[in-house]
Amino acid sequence: MKFKLLTTVFLIFSISLFAQTTIEGVVNDVKGLPVPGANVIIKGTKNGVLTDFDGVFKIKAKTGDVLVISSVGFDKKEVKIKGNSIKIVLEELNAALNEVVVIGYGTVKKKDLTGAVSTVRGTSIEKGDPVDLQTALAGRVAGLQITQNDNGLGSGVKAIIRGGSSLTSGNQPLYVIDGFPIVPDDNASSNPLSDIDPGQIKSVEVLKDASATAIYGARGSNGVIIITTKLGKEGKPVMTATLSSGTSFVTRFPRVLSDSEYIDYRIITDKVNYLNGTTDNLSTYWQDKKNVNAQGVDWAKKATQFALTRRMDLSMGGGSKEGLNYQISGNYLDQEGVVIETNFKRYNLNSNIVQSIGKNTRIGTNIKLAFTKNIGRSLDKDADGVFKKVFSTNPFQPIDFQLGAIDIDPDTNTGDNENVITYLKEVDNETQSTRIIGNVFYETKVANNLTFYTSYGFNRGYINNQAFLPSTVLKGFKQNGIAEFEKIETLNQVFESRFNYKKVFDKHNINATAVGEFSDNRKSLFTGGATGFSNQTNGFNDLSSAVLPTFPSNNIAKETLASFLGRVSYGYNNKYLLTASVRADASSKFGKENKWGYFPSVALGWTLSEESFIQKLNIFDNFKLRASYGVTGNNQIPAYSSLYLLESGNYVFNDVFYTGVVPLHVSNPDLKWETTAQYNLGIDLSFLKIV
Repeated sequence: MKFKLLTTVFLIFSISLFAQTTIEGVVNDVKGLPVPGANVIIKGTKNGVLTDFDGVFKIKAKTGDVLVISSVGFDKKEVKIKGNSIKIVLEELNAALNEVVVIGYGTVKKKDLTGAVSTVRGTSIEKGDPVDLQTALAGRVAGLQITQNDNGLGSGVKAIIRGGSSLTSGNQPLYVIDGFPIVPDDNASSNPLSDIDPGQIKSVEVLKDASATAIYGARGSNGVIIITTKLGKEGKPVMTATLSSGTSFVTRFPRVLSDSEYIDYRIITDKVNYLNGTTDNLSTYWQDKKNVNAQGVDWAKKATQFALTRRMDLSMGGGSKEGLNYQISGNYLDQEGVVIETNFKRYNLNSNIVQSIGKNTRIGTNIKLAFTKNIGRSLDKDADGVFKKVFSTNPFQPIDFQLGAIDIDPDTNTGDNENVITYLKEVDNETQSTRIIGNVFYETKVANNLTFYTSYGFNRGYINNQAFLPSTVLKGFKQNGIAEFEKIETLNQVFESRFNYKKVFDKHNINATAVGEFSDNRKSLFTGGATGFSNQTNGFNDLSSAVLPTFPSNNIAKETLASFLGRVSYGYNNKYLLTASVRADASSKFGKENKWGYFPSVALGWTLSEESFIQKLNIFDNFKLRASYGVTGNNQIPAYSSLYLLESGNYVFNDVFYTGVVPLHVSNPDLKWETTAQYNLGIDLSFLKIV
């Protein structure tokens, strides 16, 4: 009897101990305001409820269960049930600090950065509706200066990050487009920014200090600009079509002499020449014009126009539950220049496809194709430039004056300013370029916390320059027409393999990367032309009308680069950060004993906003001190610079024309890496919930 009684009491106690009861609670923010619509779920189950308008909820649970509370704009929180009522406070999510930043061969949360990195999001770029990426980046990143080589449509771009670091080598940064590295020169054909549709940009990261750029070794000596394009998300396909148009016009011209001031200047000049005895008679030509208040030609207005820009974009992106994500887009740009007879057209086709295979493997490819056509670009042969002609031409020359109306030096083929309108309308000048950038990759998880990634990428570029200067302009006058041709082909290939190890345990966070990379770059150049055209009607499309061909020339250059690198990032308790890396590069450009360069870096960070004595101030959302040191190298010099080179040379001996070779430059076996050591101190601040 006693046994039955004890058993009954024990069962009743056990049932009451494990029985679920109704738990009542309220969810507020740090200001004490209710959080309506928050999800409250019992961890490990699908049982959950939503908070009402006052942040109140009721849920069936038992003591010891863990509630998981989440809401948009707030950090997720877990709370263990200890009684029948509970009060929960959610802290606002600092999205800016938790956003992922691309840093080269990997990503990191912004709050864990130890280097100097600036980010421009695609959503910010789209607000300005720019026609090209260089316009979109101008003025958006501290320390980044972007200028065009000649201010022409689609011309080459110079980007300088934190000033130039070299006097003799290049100062252009490295561009990394969806993982493919490109080091441009000043030629428009190697300007990757002019070929990219800004509407397809997901983000642009600018790596500034040596700690951030040393991971790219030789190519990162002048900073790194990482461009990531969009990729579709899981769900139904999303199609976007955009039509836009704009106008461009000159709002103000530089101050030059007015018509009356120019007449006064010429009157004074005539008087001085007469008094000096330069002329025998005092001319009244300009005085007569002043007496009748003569009006001249405004060459600046005649040479410019109200220009139109038309742009069309079409894109489609999406993803499936089977792990396929894709983004396909096309873009057309037709941009008139403010200078008459100038125009720039660009056609873009982009595809980005990633397929997940199971939970641990991904494969993907992205291809970018761009074709541009530039009419009326500035000619290197004509160093005077259009606007110099415009602002220095006699305003009282008739609008249709020809070369016969000015004095020309027959020896130098120079003279007074020619008719700039004739120059713009009759010089035939065209550049066509095609670029294709492709990349394929394979990524798999080979062990717990260890990932392997390998890829092959290429950048193939073609550029065709052709120009015809007729005898109606100064440069073509003496030779009775000049035709010029230039063809450039480039091929860059990169093979990359890397391992990445990530592990979080207790208060420790470790991220390690090891990379092997090999690149091969080739460039060929061919130039030719002709002079002395008996018929100039068809310009460079009728070389058979030319009497004298110009000597053709060609050049082929190849360079290779082998790289190995390692990087370790360590964080402790979300407060103390350390990043260290070392990279070894071997370049074919340097002497036999100096091909290898070694580039270490180290960076430290202290997140003061995670310290209790700072948190008590209730001011800072993020307060971090950063310090870094790094060494980078520069190999932006011509290929074969360390070798003894010969070039063709022509000479006449005994009235006979001979062709031979002459030294181009002597060998320099001691040529080695240019290195730059850089120190960086920084403070990251965000406060009062301002992100």
